[in-house]
Amino acid sequence: MPTLAAHVMLHGGIILLAGLLCGWPMGSAINNDRGDAVVRSWRVAHAGLAMGGILLLALANLLPDLSSAQLAWWCASSFIVSGYGFVFALPLGAFAGQRGLTWAGGTVNRLVYFGNVTGAIFSLVGTLVLIWATLLTILT
Repeated sequence: MPTLAAHVMLHGGIILLAGLLCGWPMGSAINNDRGDAVVRSWRVAHAGLAMGGILLLALANLLPDLSSAQLAWWCASSFIVSGYGFVFALPLGAFAGQRGLTWAGGTVNRLVYFGNVTGAIFSLVGTLVLIWATLLTILT
């Protein structure tokens, strides 16, 4: 049966791939002079998703050292959900020209907002769980 770390590596690789693929429309936006806002949106998607994927790949190496398997699962799950929230929001926002920073706006902006909020909340949860699990590991 695959380990939790293997699942995290798989999802980290998928999210990293999504980020790298966002480099294609970013390059196209640069080459076609589509404007600073469009280029910036694709740059955020490209860099942010690549960093999220790399974060998961690094996390996969930490999970086996944690003393609580349950906290390791919660940490991994939170970061995976966060990553896919951003995989949904960042390219959609760049493609549609929506930032998704508030609930106001049309349906697409609300979808981007929902993805951003999902990504942000689960990143925070994952980080807090990782800190807690690490403290427990150190103290036991």
